[in-house]
Amino acid sequence: MGAIRVVSHQIHPFAHSAPRSVDEVIPLLQQDPEGTRLMAGGTDLIGAMRTGGERPARVVSLKGIPELKDIGANGSELGIGALSTIQSLLQSPLIAERCPALRDSTIDFATPQIRRMATVGGNICWSSPSADTVPPLLAFDAELELVGAQGVRSLALENFFTGAGSNRLDREVLTQIRVPLPEGRVGSAYQKLARASSDIAQIGCAVRICVTGDRCEDVRIALGAVADRPIRARGAEGILRGQQLNGETLEAAARKVREEISPITDVRATASWRSHVSAVLTRRMLELAIQRAA
Repeated sequence: MGAIRVVSHQIHPFAHSAPRSVDEVIPLLQQDPEGTRLMAGGTDLIGAMRTGGERPARVVSLKGIPELKDIGANGSELGIGALSTIQSLLQSPLIAERCPALRDSTIDFATPQIRRMATVGGNICWSSPSADTVPPLLAFDAELELVGAQGVRSLALENFFTGAGSNRLDREVLTQIRVPLPEGRVGSAYQKLARASSDIAQIGCAVRICVTGDRCEDVRIALGAVADRPIRARGAEGILRGQQLNGETLEAAARKVREEISPITDVRATASWRSHVSAVLTRRMLELAIQRAA
């Protein structure tokens, strides 16, 4: 008989801080950067602490910083506070109107209870390859506002991830996600495939397309759970850009996606299934985004 692995649900003792401003957070990160974890909604972190995957010496809760919860538009840009919950994105008329793909990603995001707790900033910073909100934000060329001891810097979301579960945060706080809003006929869409609608994505695909007449003026295709981080399918985008939107070009772009991904086999799906489905899902999202741009 094989050994039985016992998983403890007791959380290792830790210090807790609840700052009221971003300025109060920064010194805490400098004191013990390896032993300190920031907590937004806590849905991922607390789960990892219960299984022993995370054993921080200090947890810094960001929940008491109200300015991190704002959602608003400023001219041609959408600003989303990092502590905006998934539920607040789902219910936002602004998100529904200007960034439909992002709203799509919230509909089947886990359970209603988790949607009320989980935040968009936490979903990004946990850096899971299957994060639901990331492909839509990649498709909209989102920029991250990061605050640290050296001040404020901006970083393209696409350049934020360094691998599964890792990113370029350097004793910093993600404070806002800035989303450029292109003009003209723009459509976007996102869908994930999962064993159950509220489960973690086996694969996810987001498309944002700008259409002039019957031609593609510009396009973004982003996928999750097909590599060690969410990715853009630039080759597929290049096939569509400037071309007439018809069955032939859509199919060519969808097929190209299969060459750009590097899926793995895990407990949720096989690599071969993900490869096959990536083309099907990409075409489906292209068609829906084009329909929404009409």
